[in-house]
Amino acid sequence: MGVAVAAHRVVILAVMTRTRPRALVFAVTAFTLIAGACTTPGVGTDPAETGRLRVVELVNEAGAVLPAHATLGTEVRSEQTVKLGFIAVTQEGVERENCYRKFLGYSAGKSGSIQPEIRTIVDLPLTTDPATLLPLIQRRWEALGYKLDTSKMSDKRYPQIQAHVGEYRVYATALSEAAGFAGAPRLTMYAVSPCQRTTPAP
Repeated sequence: MGVAVAAHRVVILAVMTRTRPRALVFAVTAFTLIAGACTTPGVGTDPAETGRLRVVELVNEAGAVLPAHATLGTEVRSEQTVKLGFIAVTQEGVERENCYRKFLGYSAGKSGSIQPEIRTIVDLPLTTDPATLLPLIQRRWEALGYKLDTSKMSDKRYPQIQAHVGEYRVYATALSEAAGFAGAPRLTMYAVSPCQRTTPAP
């Protein structure tokens, strides 16, 4: 229900119940302020099922230019066997975050839509600087005509590149210089959709 329509109904109700003018003004003003403070997240054009497929495609699309697990194999670190290289993700790895209405900046209940997202970690050999792999992803995305944000590629701690693909976002972040990752170079890949309907629009 739109705020203007709801406020109009408040006026009609007040008139029918013979509310005093001053009280009527207060009621309409208060209702408008409260309704305006409550926001519902925008919903994308794709249904959620399409979004689940798309985020998987976006991660695998970028990961295809990285060294593959089939090539790099495994490495033992701290008595643990680590799978190196990119391993394609599947729909089983997709997370579906609920989108929430907001009231004065706080969550105010589920909006009825969800936000599919997926992330994966690409472990790399100890001799690899993960930041040197970001240009490979950059060239891939440029060839596909995606809108890029390279403003964080020179960041010393968390070099990152991201692409805007229509309503979707996909990120690649290098971790090596950050505290705790000097002995575990890796890339994180993450793709996310906007909030989406759980059923197709009629």
